[in-house]
Amino acid sequence: MNKTTTMHTARRYSVSFVVSVAWLIYAIAVSYIKVLLDESELLYYIQTIPMLLILFYQLYYLLRDANVSKLGLNLTSVYFLFIILHYFLLRSGLERVINLISMLTCLLVFKKYSFKKREINKLYYLFVLVVFLKIINGATVENMADTSKFNPNECAIYLMLLFCISLVTFAYAKKLRYLIVTAISFALQFYFASRGALFGCVLFFTAFVFFRAWKRAWKVKTAFVIILLLSVLGILAAYIYSTVLFEAIGKGNVTIFGKDLFTGRQKIWQLTFDTIKDNLWFGVGSRVNEATVLEESNSIYRNSHNMALAVLVSFGLLHFILFYLLFSYLISTGGAYKKGKRKYVPSAPIIFICVITLMNYFEMLFFSRWAMPIVVVAYGFICSCRLVQKHNRRLAYRGYKRVYVG
Repeated sequence: MNKTTTMHTARRYSVSFVVSVAWLIYAIAVSYIKVLLDESELLYYIQTIPMLLILFYQLYYLLRDANVSKLGLNLTSVYFLFIILHYFLLRSGLERVINLISMLTCLLVFKKYSFKKREINKLYYLFVLVVFLKIINGATVENMADTSKFNPNECAIYLMLLFCISLVTFAYAKKLRYLIVTAISFALQFYFASRGALFGCVLFFTAFVFFRAWKRAWKVKTAFVIILLLSVLGILAAYIYSTVLFEAIGKGNVTIFGKDLFTGRQKIWQLTFDTIKDNLWFGVGSRVNEATVLEESNSIYRNSHNMALAVLVSFGLLHFILFYLLFSYLISTGGAYKKGKRKYVPSAPIIFICVITLMNYFEMLFFSRWAMPIVVVAYGFICSCRLVQKHNRRLAYRGYKRVYVG
């Protein structure tokens, strides 16, 4: 064990645990603050300043004793420099820049600082508490116009994340309480009636069981290609939905969970594609579909409801390519280890990110302050929850050598 590792393990709590707790508190706090303050001018600063503080904390521990030869750290530094200069060029989209930088630095923190076994258990129960605090003030489809309650889609996504981490924990720990929470999280999907979150639950369960993700690993290169392709295909999915399917099926002909298949996203995506055509290289920052927003006095047209499309329209093609290359690299090398001459990564976190990526075809989870923090914490938890497995140390005697490729 080297000097750096010894210093890290000597801490009472790992940096990853502290960061995760901070993000969970932030996620639920900004949800309630937004409800209380509604459209107050203070809301922007109250949401932004704590996020910046967490970001600076992450950067401090990433740069502390940093190994400048690490590829992941160097690539991230180049990306950060690019996106900051890009912002000064656009003078718009600062909150989106902060979100992406915060998420990527958090992924690097998870790579550099390992959780401790006792921290995983604490983090799980804190995660449950945050989800509970979210859903007790959640609206349903019938009263979703009530601005004093959280959108049912937000509640369903929180439950979907709890479903995923509970299922993974049960697979490793084999304890009934995790299975019960998994079942409750799935059952409540029908109460909040979110098609995307229910789809995420079913898809994650199917892939997790089919690939036996608690036992198997994927090659790092395979994971990288899959994540990158799924991310980029989000653009194609938006085009097919808004143009091909909408023209072929039409509004009002297909209903799922009491909602029409076409809820208005097709119009937003058509407008967004038009904006991209005129701003392909550098994007428009947060001024997405600005003309329509002003004309109809409705800010909903700024929400692209598609993560890949949102990155492309906000920051242009060059940034789109850089971001998804870096994101795919960090995810595919998170928790990587060597077996012989090849590098492998555990299956569960890769499957989780693939499902989140598919959900992002209809959401902007990485640009949402209520979503990005808890999504990234769920990912970090899934990466490390194998620590609850009693026999995890046997890996050390099977020729597996853990390496941090960052």
